[in-house]
Amino acid sequence: MQSARQEMRRRLSSNIGWVTLWGFLSRAFPVAAMFVAARILGAHEFGRLAAVLATVTTIEALVTSGLHVTAIRHLAATRSRPEEFGQILGSVLRLAMLATGAASITALLAPEIISTALTGTLSLANEIRLSALWIFLSCCTTVFLGIFLALERPRILFRIGATQGVVAMTLIPLLASYFGVPGSIAGWTAVNFVGVLAYLWLLPGELPSGVTLWRSIRGPSNRSFFWSSVVPGSVNGFAWTAGQWVALAIVLRSDAGPASVGAFAAAQQILSAAVFVPMMVGVAISPILSERLGAGSAVESANLFWKSFFWISVCAMPIGAVVIAGSPWIAEAYGTTFVPLTAVFAIGGATIIVTAPQGVLTQYFFALERNWLLALTGILGGLVNAVAAFFLASRTPDLAAAAALLIAQSVKGGLGLCILAWLRRGRS
Repeated sequence: MQSARQEMRRRLSSNIGWVTLWGFLSRAFPVAAMFVAARILGAHEFGRLAAVLATVTTIEALVTSGLHVTAIRHLAATRSRPEEFGQILGSVLRLAMLATGAASITALLAPEIISTALTGTLSLANEIRLSALWIFLSCCTTVFLGIFLALERPRILFRIGATQGVVAMTLIPLLASYFGVPGSIAGWTAVNFVGVLAYLWLLPGELPSGVTLWRSIRGPSNRSFFWSSVVPGSVNGFAWTAGQWVALAIVLRSDAGPASVGAFAAAQQILSAAVFVPMMVGVAISPILSERLGAGSAVESANLFWKSFFWISVCAMPIGAVVIAGSPWIAEAYGTTFVPLTAVFAIGGATIIVTAPQGVLTQYFFALERNWLLALTGILGGLVNAVAAFFLASRTPDLAAAAALLIAQSVKGGLGLCILAWLRRGRS
């Protein structure tokens, strides 16, 4: 019993340590690159880039959220059963190719529809068309990430993240300075292209004995997880990000326009960097949570979740407080066009505190296989985000996007904790 606990702690510390390093590198460099790009582009043009980024993220969430979750949950559980592992891997990859291909073709052939829905004009049609390859590569990267996390290969993720970070820091500011928003899109496309190449190169050597990539793709399917994992995971991810996308569309059409969205996007970069490591801690412990539950150690799994949730929450508070206190200097660092929107960065600091522990909360829901209940939190959170942005846009348009996200994250996290309390009461 003692040796089993020591082994779990060793795996946990190794996973968290390497995933934390990977998370830092894969986010720190892109955030620095986007910081430089924001100074180059200014609030207005950076807001246009943010609108394209939000579109890419929304499509990616629709396509990959369920597949990413499935890869982590089901591949981790079948690593010792090569035949079943290969069937699930093949099903995940085939579904990913079909879905990412359809999404990319839509962006390539119908950008006018997306631009009109987002801004009410065709002003972003060319940029959305340029992002088609970015969408395809970004979706592929997310699916491969789930596969490597299920295989518990965080060191490989660290190396790939470092490489992508260097490419991002080099290309995004350079291309933005010469070509503006289209150049930034090309830079992000290159970052994801490097990641996909690395994953494809390294994946065959990391698969369990008896499993090959080509045979898995051509082999029989195992889609028993489709309705239980893929669909609810996609609903959760898409509903949440679609709510943010609608909120941005509302703000873009308000008096504040792209400048406000640019400040919000800058604050989002800081938020993303601050909460990414806590989010990845949740992802890193996900295979262990699933394994403990599968072995009948539900109490041990619950204890691991609550300890992780508590300590992530505690660590997030001073980080959020520093961002709130330093918001005037952060806005000034981004450039003079961001200074009038200082309050957006302060709201972003408060959002860090609310958002940070939700990564481990999400992974615990997946481990419990309560995916449809988690989807409910995503649907409600996305709806609250859009509705709050609608009411705030006419009153405080500069702060509408940031405040709506803070409200939605609070509702989403609170609902998730209430559902967990209800589930625990039902088992007791």
